[in-house]
Amino acid sequence: MKMLARRASRERKDLRQVGWSAVSLFLLFLLLPCRSSAQTSCLNTDDVTRITAAVKKSGPQLVNATLRDELLKLQAKGKKRFGDALTFGPENNSDTDELRKFREDNTSHLCTILKRFDWPGTALVGWDGQAAALFLLKHSSSVELQRQLLPVMISLAERDEIDRANLASYVD
Repeated sequence: MKMLARRASRERKDLRQVGWSAVSLFLLFLLLPCRSSAQTSCLNTDDVTRITAAVKKSGPQLVNATLRDELLKLQAKGKKRFGDALTFGPENNSDTDELRKFREDNTSHLCTILKRFDWPGTALVGWDGQAAALFLLKHSSSVELQRQLLPVMISLAERDEIDRANLASYVD
């Protein structure tokens, strides 16, 4: 009986892995043709490959409290801007301009971080720091950057470093 239970558990795990692989491939093929000439990315193919490899092999690191604090401050600033935009509505053009500038700033900050530290994962900035980095990416002005980092987000979800609901909202 125990052997059957172990076998069933293993089969469920194998099925989940196959499912995630299928979803990953589907999403990559779905998003690859979505290139926009107006979108630019700060990363090249080598950068994306390096970041993806670093995420897949990441291990223990010293927490970078300064980077974590920077990410959390940027996230708090963004949430405030979104809250203000909801409160004052689309009629207030300064809020719309602020949100556009905020998204551009997110891209700039995130590009600098990615080039210097690769993806700021939980080992480097903790769970809340990584969630803040994902917030910045989701609210980036560069769809190209978001598309390029999709394999990184999938790897993180497979490792349970970001929850699947966050991955789903990222893809949406």
